[in-house]
Amino acid sequence: MSDELSRLNLKDDFDEATGVPDAHRWKLELRGDLEVLVTVSPAGAPQEEFQARLLWDKYPDEAPSLKFRDRATGRIDLP
Repeated sequence: MSDELSRLNLKDDFDEATGVPDAHRWKLELRGDLEVLVTVSPAGAPQEEFQARLLWDKYPDEAPSLKFRDRATGRIDLP
């Protein structure tokens, strides 16, 4: 699959995900061609936010790299 097709597929799915009825439960950011940041919080503690970075080499054919991101520093190398 070409890089361009991967980008188009991700963009289509990203647009669909932001339009579903439960979309208010998360914040999605399309950051790069194949990079998405997802911010979520537990239902019982909306002030606690966690952020994950998903990065694909080929979308949707391969699983993404999933790393949690420190929102204050942007670091993705913390456990």
